[in-house]
Amino acid sequence: MILMKYELGSELNLMCLKSLKGPLTAEQTFDLLENNLSTLKKKKFYGLSRLENNELTYLACVKIEDGDNIHAPGLFELNVPRGNYIRERIAEWMENLGQIPFIIDKVSADNLVDPEKYIIEFYRSEKELVLLIPIK
Repeated sequence: MILMKYELGSELNLMCLKSLKGPLTAEQTFDLLENNLSTLKKKKFYGLSRLENNELTYLACVKIEDGDNIHAPGLFELNVPRGNYIRERIAEWMENLGQIPFIIDKVSADNLVDPEKYIIEFYRSEKELVLLIPIK
């Protein structure tokens, strides 16, 4: 595994829904998020996570597009700032979700992770996930 540095050049404007039990209920949270969208075509989906009060917070998010109803119950807008990240691609992500904690632990071992920012999962396709871990 070769970890690559990556610069998120512009902020992400996202519409998010908080997962009640962190990553454990992520799939159900994404289902609820998708139910609030008029279409899934060309949508860009993200999972955001970070430790808050010693608990792992997980947000199911979608990039805001014109016409999206950001005021649906439970949804909120979140802007992810530009910044530096470690980037790793995960192929066949549905079968390889277990790699995510391993990659985060590897980056964390070097004390690089910025705990104030979210770790980003960008669901590039049904087969490929791009993991972005914020670094100081």
